[in-house]
Amino acid sequence: MSRISLKDDGTILLGQQISCDGFACNRPIRIQTHIHADHMVDFNTSKANQRIFMSEQTRSLLCAIQNADLPYRDNVIGVAFGEREAVGAEEITLLPSHHMLGGAQVQVTCADGYRVGYSSDFFWPVESTISVDELVVDSTYGNPEARRSRRSRTRSG
Repeated sequence: MSRISLKDDGTILLGQQISCDGFACNRPIRIQTHIHADHMVDFNTSKANQRIFMSEQTRSLLCAIQNADLPYRDNVIGVAFGEREAVGAEEITLLPSHHMLGGAQVQVTCADGYRVGYSSDFFWPVESTISVDELVVDSTYGNPEARRSRRSRTRSG
C-alpha cells in the first residue's frame, strides 16, 4: 500500500497527516518546501486550518514578503535542517534542496518506521539526500539535458 498520493492541484500527500505545498482538508500538517508561486497552492487556507512547517529560512522569507501576520502565528513553524520534528505519530525531517534559499527536501517517517519523501525542486548536486522507501521526485529538471550549471546562473556584462 502506497503512503503517497497526489491531488489534482499538485499537492503531495505523505503518510497519514501531511500535505506538501498545498492544502488538504483532512491533513492537519502542511510542509512548505519553498516560496515559489507554484508551490504556494492555497497557502492562506492552510494558514487558517493547518500547522505549517518549513525551513527557518523559508519562514523568514515568507514573513518578509508574504503577510504581516506570519511572524505572530504559532502555527507557522520554522525548523532547522536535519532536525527531526514529531508531528503526532509521524516524524518529519527537512534537508536542503539547494533550489533556492530555504528550499527543502521532505522526509516523513511513519509510525511503523516506513519512510516516504518528496524531493521538491532541487539543484544538482545535492550534498545530502533524504533516505526513504518511497519518493516523489519533482520533475522541474527531470531531464539531465535541462540541468543548469552554477555559471549559467550569473549574469555577464
